[in-house]
Amino acid sequence: MRGTSAKSRIALGQAGLMLSLTLIAALVGLIPDRIGAVLEGRAALAEAVSKNSSWLVTRTDLRRLQAELQLVVDRNEDVLSAAVRQASGRAVVVIEEHEEHWAEIPGDHSTDSQIQVPIWAGKHKWGQVELRFRPLTAPGWLGYITRPEVPLIAFLAVGSFIVFYFYLGVVLKHLDPSQAIPGRVRSALDTIAEGLLVLDRRQQVVLANQAFADIVGKSPDELLGFKASDFEWSKTDGTALTKELFPWARTLREGTVQRDQMIRMQVDESTRLTFMVNCSPVLGTGNKPGGVLISLDDVTQLEAQEVELRRSKEEAESANQAKSEFLANMSHEIRSPMNAILGFTEILKRGYSKGERDFKKHLGTISASGRHLLELINDILDLSKVEAGHMEIESVPCAPHKILHEVVQVLGVRAREKGISLTFEPEGLIPETILSDPVRLRQIVTNLAGNAIKFTEKGGVTIVVRLVTT
Repeated sequence: MRGTSAKSRIALGQAGLMLSLTLIAALVGLIPDRIGAVLEGRAALAEAVSKNSSWLVTRTDLRRLQAELQLVVDRNEDVLSAAVRQASGRAVVVIEEHEEHWAEIPGDHSTDSQIQVPIWAGKHKWGQVELRFRPLTAPGWLGYITRPEVPLIAFLAVGSFIVFYFYLGVVLKHLDPSQAIPGRVRSALDTIAEGLLVLDRRQQVVLANQAFADIVGKSPDELLGFKASDFEWSKTDGTALTKELFPWARTLREGTVQRDQMIRMQVDESTRLTFMVNCSPVLGTGNKPGGVLISLDDVTQLEAQEVELRRSKEEAESANQAKSEFLANMSHEIRSPMNAILGFTEILKRGYSKGERDFKKHLGTISASGRHLLELINDILDLSKVEAGHMEIESVPCAPHKILHEVVQVLGVRAREKGISLTFEPEGLIPETILSDPVRLRQIVTNLAGNAIKFTEKGGVTIVVRLVTT
């Protein structure tokens, strides 16, 4: 019934009421019973035949009796056959195929198609007259459908529904509050992008604009009589919204304006919309709310954009945090080669070198530390390349053992400052040259060894290199 209009529901109810009154009138006998009248006529005919038969039987005039019964059968289309039967069961007069179709009836009872009337000889029952009539109704359920009352009931049901439907169309047009709004005003309401609803005190829809009708997939007229609670509302977190918490229910209860209330509506299985709801009371008699005007602004897309912006903000903050951590690590990594450069430079300045060999060794350490420092600075500059998507990896011949020795020399200063050792141990033979990016290789080993030194308090750190063939 929810899919039908209010006018159809009212017309159907009035047609049902008319039908109920008709059935009651038939039960109490206010409507003539055609079948009952026919049965009374058949009973009267059978009584008349019985009286005449009783008179003829007493005179033993069976030929005249048979002629009388034949006349009755011939002149009455509904009489199919007749017979006069003695009390012993022997039929003394038979008209038409009576014996083949007559069904015994217990006692003196009769049916609508078979009537038996006793014949008396004085105070004694001599026999009976049997009249077989054409059935008034078909057997079984078909008989109920073909009864004369059925067409009358069907006519009243269909006719009253059609009459009431068109009559209500005229009456409701004058009673419908939405029709009291001028056409130009209603057209203006239909052009508004946000949904508009007007509810009465029972929270039933008395007016809906085209925007809201399009949202729920119905016409404005079909929404009349719907309750606002018929739609599936929920909070923004997905929990169900009880009737007491509806913004319009609060407006009707308190008579206050409700602004910027966020609620959701499940339109179908795959569509859920978020609305910004504003409710204003429509004052009636005694300045009490007689209804409520509701505006529903669809903010589903804005909500999705807000979620996307929040996610982008979190990703940006995460990237900034990673960048800060990277720069903090780089500042720490820069300190190691700087300390080596300054430390060995101070040794050379004070002349602590014991010979040409130590002198060249210290200069080599300073040179390696300087190159490593330059590479760290290049790494910091590479960060901008990574963010811009222009980071490139080289593949050139390089000596892995040389790179590892330089890393050990540079980080050895930090290891000695902590009182631990840093050594390089190759396992087996390693290639003299490989194809790789020497800068990235040095950066990887430096980061691994630097972290190992950072978290090692006793003992030492060993860099082990082996060749893995595939």
